[in-house]
Amino acid sequence: MYKERTAMKKHIILAAIVALLIPTLSFAAFYADTDGDGYTDQVYACGSPVQVCIYHPRTGVTTMYRNGAASSFSINSVVDTDGVAGAEVVVVWTSTYGNPKGIDVIRDRNRTTTTYDYTNNPSFSINSVVDTDGNVGGEIVVLWTYAGGPNHGLDVIHDAQRTKYTYDYSTASSFSINSVVDTDNTAGGEIIVIYTTTWGERGIHAIHDRTRTRNVYLYTYKGTFEIASVSDTDGIGGMEIIVKYPTGTYSTGATKGIDVIHDINRTTNIYDFTSQYFFSIQAIRNYDGISGNEICSYWERYPSYGYKLITDRTRSFQDRANCN
Repeated sequence: MYKERTAMKKHIILAAIVALLIPTLSFAAFYADTDGDGYTDQVYACGSPVQVCIYHPRTGVTTMYRNGAASSFSINSVVDTDGVAGAEVVVVWTSTYGNPKGIDVIRDRNRTTTTYDYTNNPSFSINSVVDTDGNVGGEIVVLWTYAGGPNHGLDVIHDAQRTKYTYDYSTASSFSINSVVDTDNTAGGEIIVIYTTTWGERGIHAIHDRTRTRNVYLYTYKGTFEIASVSDTDGIGGMEIIVKYPTGTYSTGATKGIDVIHDINRTTNIYDFTSQYFFSIQAIRNYDGISGNEICSYWERYPSYGYKLITDRTRSFQDRANCN
């Protein structure tokens, strides 16, 4: 009993010491090596006025960063953006004084901050921080609206070069990023965008930020459409974009089916379901053990119904009892 009490006291004392050593958090913390010394640092918001604090367990030192123009901010991520040892702290901030706002990238290893200004943008948000150009360091992908001129678009911040490249969507009535994923088997993910223009053109862009180009896939005349998935369907490097358009009919002249876009060579395999009253994608996974996923679909044409397996690698349909 005495040994148990002694052990319990030691545990309580140790817990108290740890609590004193670790700073009190006012917001959720991030953990990453921010100064390149090989130790995991703790990134959090603290103080009044609130600032970014980074606790370094190797030295016991806390570094603090505050943008004097900011009245509020949030830590978006802690990730390598410049390819140099040590993760950067990506911060979104706004101000009620004169309405400046922007994105700060804190480089804790040399105690500096790079600011990307979005004061003229009524709204902006970080979609992701991911490699889009194949060079070291992740890029910051930002969606924005603009007070004058082009009314919306997306930026790719190349923090390694301290530059920002804009993809204009001023002619779009709507657009959204579906995903950022490698579709061409070359270093750097492509930005997959669904868009509709003010004159009714609808389609998909695969933005190749590495070359500052966009591949365009039009869906203006295929009724409603959606990206069902981005998946490897042919076993060759680079993901395919799987598009479903379920509302076409013979009477309207619009087709109905599933497209598999091979952005690597800018081709599309079309699997037609126009003769069916209804169809849906039930599963996208590997069925045959050969590299590349198959697409299993359910179809109805009263009184008949069934399942078909699309093997895009061989451009073939196969009847199935189910999609299990």
